[in-house]
Amino acid sequence: MNTFRLMMAVLFHPSDVFYEVKQHNHILAGMWMLLALVVIRFVNIFVTAYHFRTVDPEQGNLIFELARILLPGLTFVLAQYAITTIADGEGFIGQVFVGTFLAFAPYVVFSLPLAALTNVLSLAEGGVVGWLQLIIYGWVALLLISMTQTIHNYDFGRALTIIGLTVLVMVLVWATIALIYALSDQVVRFVNEVIVELSVR
Repeated sequence: MNTFRLMMAVLFHPSDVFYEVKQHNHILAGMWMLLALVVIRFVNIFVTAYHFRTVDPEQGNLIFELARILLPGLTFVLAQYAITTIADGEGFIGQVFVGTFLAFAPYVVFSLPLAALTNVLSLAEGGVVGWLQLIIYGWVALLLISMTQTIHNYDFGRALTIIGLTVLVMVLVWATIALIYALSDQVVRFVNEVIVELSVR
């Protein structure tokens, strides 16, 4: 199956697609889905109507926007693989990678039409956009659960638990990185102050 067929099939037959991912090497499909996710995100910023924008295209930061997409997705892949390795999961990291980004198919397929829809809606009708976005994100969440269940051969309850643990590990990883950054920044400032003090004397 090519990437487009996998992406469309996962919307309605997720278990079959994730079983296909488990049986065959579709790493290229995962890479294409990741690229599509990045492209759709940037196109959305420009297509979304001004009164619905959360990011100003002129003020936006390319690196920050890339990080908003790549870091959560890749951290999810690594965190889930680490947890499922301990919890008797059957999936390999490549399968988790492909399955994770295929699970974002609802966002890739429907977020651009939704962004275009904002151009014919008033701000007072923003509730419609909010509900549609919620449906898309909920759909992605359900596909992530289905992916975890199929790739690792878990029942629904175990898959849900693994997803919860994955999110917890992601938060801990980001919190640790933020703490290390804050501490290193303080150390650098302290060293600079010491150097300035010594140079003045």
